[in-house]
Amino acid sequence: MKLAHPRITVRRLMIAVFLASLVFGGIAEAMKLRVKSEEYRARATSHGVGCVGVDPEYNRYCDEWNVCNEQKKYERAARYPWLPIAPDTPEPTEPN
Repeated sequence: MKLAHPRITVRRLMIAVFLASLVFGGIAEAMKLRVKSEEYRARATSHGVGCVGVDPEYNRYCDEWNVCNEQKKYERAARYPWLPIAPDTPEPTEPN
């Protein structure tokens, strides 16, 4: 008894290439988003470290710069790396 072999037609090859491109494109995009997420998570932790347990004058200085808002912004960006984020606010000058 012979087994029937499916014909390899141009249409089936085009479908196979399309499906392979979806798989490889999805993998590439997932890897890119993971790298972005890790970068944003690192930025969030670096923004959160600056103003904890320092003198009151420096805490007021950091409040002006909205360090907590910057940290929250990057934590959200780490969770949802495909969404755009607003540019950083400029760092204020140190108090005299």
